[in-house]
Amino acid sequence: MKKIKTISIAVLIIALVVLSGCEKARKGEEKMPERITLEEVRKEVIEQSKRLGYGELVYKNERRVKDIHEVMNYLMNKYDREFSYHDYHASTLLFPSTKAYFYPKGGDPKKDVFTVFLDYEDGKLIIEDRYMKIALRDKYSEYITKTVKSFNKEAKIVVLLPEIYAIHNKETTTVPERLSELDGLVSGSSEIFISDKNVGEEEYDRIIEEFKKWSIKHKMSTDTDFFYIRDKDMHGLNGKRAREFRKNKNYIKMDNIWVKDSDWE
Repeated sequence: MKKIKTISIAVLIIALVVLSGCEKARKGEEKMPERITLEEVRKEVIEQSKRLGYGELVYKNERRVKDIHEVMNYLMNKYDREFSYHDYHASTLLFPSTKAYFYPKGGDPKKDVFTVFLDYEDGKLIIEDRYMKIALRDKYSEYITKTVKSFNKEAKIVVLLPEIYAIHNKETTTVPERLSELDGLVSGSSEIFISDKNVGEEEYDRIIEEFKKWSIKHKMSTDTDFFYIRDKDMHGLNGKRAREFRKNKNYIKMDNIWVKDSDWE
């Protein structure tokens, strides 16, 4: 009887050890793998802070460096790509959320920067990022361009300054292959320029009406400006000149198409 009891206790001890090991393994799996070290991040923060003209008190702030390190690893694990640090704004009484700014490594720090929000709940860092707004932007621009040009294949049309202002599926972490997969996924804006060559005002009005119908049908909420301009002004049209058109009113006609989620079919 004593022998059986001894064996039972031994088996119980072994089982507890094994279960304890499994629990430790599970807890270990919850921690994100480190894709970039704290020292690598510290070096990047110092270099960028100096470029921005910040003093030592800013870039030697340990809380800042640790937050950025945490976010960098979060982004790299979530999206499986590298990112560059751009800036960091600590929380204040007026703005309670800490914000950090990053852009895809190799991207343009002037137009590819996105925001990451950092908040603490019960001592735990909560991270929410806006990277997919940048990642989906080119696909969105391609979709809008192809769609508008399909309404009149002879028209000269340029789509500029595309921007995604909402993503309706927060779990999205990859860019879809098919353009139609953006239906109901994103809401965005852009500035669309249509030349007066081969397009009269009635045809211009028809194109923007078709675009509105398409946006509703495809569940693409939008706040898009259309500009009807002289053909000679289409040459060399870019984002900078697009802003000048708006400021100086160098257009024949301008219309805004606003489609809300509640307008969807």
